[in-house]
Amino acid sequence: MKILLLGGTRDAIDIAKQLITLSEGSAFNIELIYSLAGLVRLPSISCTIHQGGFSQYAEPLTRDTDKSKQGLKQFLLQHQIDKVIDATHPYATNISTNAAEVCKTLNIPLLSYCRPPWQAQNEDQWIMADSWSDVTKAMRTFKRPFITIGRDAINKVNSIPEHQFWLIRSAIADNVKQANYKIIKSVGPFYEEQELALMKANHIDVVVCKNSGGSAVDGKLKAARLLKIPVILLNRPKKDSHTHNSYEDHTDDSHNFVHKHELIEKIMTDNEKPALLVVGHGSRDVDAVAEFHQLAKHFQEKYPDRRCATGFLEFARPVIADGLHKLVEQGSTKITAIPGMLMAAGHAKNDIPSELNTLQAEYDGVDITYGTHLGVHPNMVRAAAARIEEAEVTMKSTFGDDYDRKDTLLVVVGRGASDSDANSNICKITRMLEEGMGFGWAITCFSGVTSPLVDEALERAHGLGFKKVIVFPYFLFTGRLVKKIYEWSDEYQAKHPDVTVVNAPYLNDHPLVLETFMDKMEEAEQGTGNMNCQMCQYRVQILGSEHKVGLPQEGHHHHVRGSGTDADLDHSHSHDHGHHHHDHNHK
Repeated sequence: MKILLLGGTRDAIDIAKQLITLSEGSAFNIELIYSLAGLVRLPSISCTIHQGGFSQYAEPLTRDTDKSKQGLKQFLLQHQIDKVIDATHPYATNISTNAAEVCKTLNIPLLSYCRPPWQAQNEDQWIMADSWSDVTKAMRTFKRPFITIGRDAINKVNSIPEHQFWLIRSAIADNVKQANYKIIKSVGPFYEEQELALMKANHIDVVVCKNSGGSAVDGKLKAARLLKIPVILLNRPKKDSHTHNSYEDHTDDSHNFVHKHELIEKIMTDNEKPALLVVGHGSRDVDAVAEFHQLAKHFQEKYPDRRCATGFLEFARPVIADGLHKLVEQGSTKITAIPGMLMAAGHAKNDIPSELNTLQAEYDGVDITYGTHLGVHPNMVRAAAARIEEAEVTMKSTFGDDYDRKDTLLVVVGRGASDSDANSNICKITRMLEEGMGFGWAITCFSGVTSPLVDEALERAHGLGFKKVIVFPYFLFTGRLVKKIYEWSDEYQAKHPDVTVVNAPYLNDHPLVLETFMDKMEEAEQGTGNMNCQMCQYRVQILGSEHKVGLPQEGHHHHVRGSGTDADLDHSHSHDHGHHHHDHNHK
């Protein structure tokens, strides 16, 4: 896990030391970057230290006027930060606001530590102020204020009343002595004895400070208490609506703490949550690979406090082993592998488990939980219906009120496999859509391996006399097969101009598909996700597949694993290699 700690305070140093100890003394692999800005002492900690602001990372030609915000975004991306901890000063509102907004944009978990403000004791004489204007009003009756709020006071030295002498302490200015003020350049911590001596030597009659909290600079409060002099305390800045939303809208991946041990416990708890490995089939088609990564991104957004990686069974990269290795390198010891498969055929039942079993044996202390395919799920049926309804918009624009589902043929196209259990589930989806939506008729066909194929099925159904046809590929992503389905559909349309054929979009990243993935992940982690082993051709005799019972569980994709997409190979051709053990056509 790579953590950026926004520091510059003693609390931040304490947090950094605890994280370093945690990483050295346990299985947690934490790579820490400690960032500080301003004139503070360089901490003595054994991690990478980043000095200066983030504006230096902003792109030169960026249109974003806030260079620090744009620079922070670039820094997080370039350094592949997994989590940000904001332990800056309570009054450092700009960096805190920027961190909240940028982390929300990049979906990076943000943990914020803000130490509690000081609380007045019985002997204290506190005057609370919300602004510099309130401070100046409260100082009017005093002659020698000791001001410790930094540059705000330095910028106002030209307006010092005639009856006052200001003693100003700041970390950003040189020592200066004038007739009506004196600036002391100094960086804390400041202890009670020092503060007491300083106030006595300068005849201080009031202290002006921020309600910073903590023990590093509370010596002035103790000294004022002993000297029985008032303290004008500048309240912490109130979050405006913009800042408020930056934090509050970040509910799932932003947490605020007032105790350091709770923050550390949160990090430890996050590490204990299983990482997610989303496994895809893979394709030579670059569009299909891009759509898979987009769905995986949406999945990661739902679980921003978990690590997430992807891996493909064949063609595309990263391969499954690469995705798993990435998670292990980041410190994951529990991994939930979710197959991006619609039905349980050879890939979900055999190929992916075989690879995961092999990898499990290579990593000691790593526990891999394998989830189940999406299957016949109510959300998947609803998502399919939604895609079909998108196609009906075209039908309605053509026929208006004359469009009726009862006069329409629905053609549901599955991938096709040598596993009759998987193929029968596509038929079940078809039936549920036909009855649930009220189509005149519905047929099931396939893009390969089994029959009927799309062109054959369309010609057979032509005799039914339907003049309105919707072709729906029950596929997760595009690819060569989906594009071929649409080609068959267009060819049928051209051959029969009296028929109106509309191609429905495939499932892709429909929100209900994503919800089904989430259900399958939770089932896997709760131990309730099980395949239908009663109809598994590797366990029981299924008519026509008796020879597969008891076959060893081994992968069949070594020759195309990570071989690349068309973009990598810069060519496009048929991939019918004639391998008898494949239960599918390549995308």
